[in-house]
Amino acid sequence: MAEQPAMKKLEAHCARCSGIRSCIVEAEVKKSKEIEDTVYYEDWQILKCEGCKYTFLLKSSYNNWTSRPVTDWQGEVEWTFDKEQKYWPPISKRKRPEWLIKRKLDTEDNHRLYEALTETYTAIDSDLHMLAGIGIRTSFEITSTLIGIEARNFGQILNELITKDLIKAADKDRLGALVNAGNASAHRGWTPDHKDLNILCEILEHFIHDAILGPMRRAELDEHARAINARVPPKPKGA
Repeated sequence: MAEQPAMKKLEAHCARCSGIRSCIVEAEVKKSKEIEDTVYYEDWQILKCEGCKYTFLLKSSYNNWTSRPVTDWQGEVEWTFDKEQKYWPPISKRKRPEWLIKRKLDTEDNHRLYEALTETYTAIDSDLHMLAGIGIRTSFEITSTLIGIEARNFGQILNELITKDLIKAADKDRLGALVNAGNASAHRGWTPDHKDLNILCEILEHFIHDAILGPMRRAELDEHARAINARVPPKPKGA
């Protein structure tokens, strides 16, 4: 009986494990084209993480001028290529909040917000920073609507949040930065960098937690507390 060929493996970033892992090459296609004295290569590979079994696509691009010598542990010199690599689905550029991963906002009332946040984080992962800035502003507006804010002008939204005691006056500048950044992306083509987006996302996440998730959790705890009180034996008479 003929021996089965050994499985080809390589190390790649597993999005589910959030790190470099040994992966099995399930399938691959290699392409190349020559332009003058440069040969351009593209390797397309379907990979499966050996740990969690997550399957994804890796595209590696390089050319004959990007090779460099590498010395292994035995002192042998091998030539390797510096490659530009892209993953599909894209590697997460910002970790989703636990409440988003667990779909706690994916309810009938909050589904619009859940969709807006999902698209915003997808834009961040895909390096679509301008769209992400707009998505953050939109998610803020949807959240404000869900908690009863009727104003449609962003300045009025912030003032109404303060009037209804949903935020403190000190919060206005912080949330205002989120609005101003989104406006600049939507109307003036401003592109926030990754650091900016991380800060804006954190501001938004805190607002959503305080405005929606905190009250939701308090309501759950109130219900649990009532159930516990119903089970607690009464104090003996005369005690």
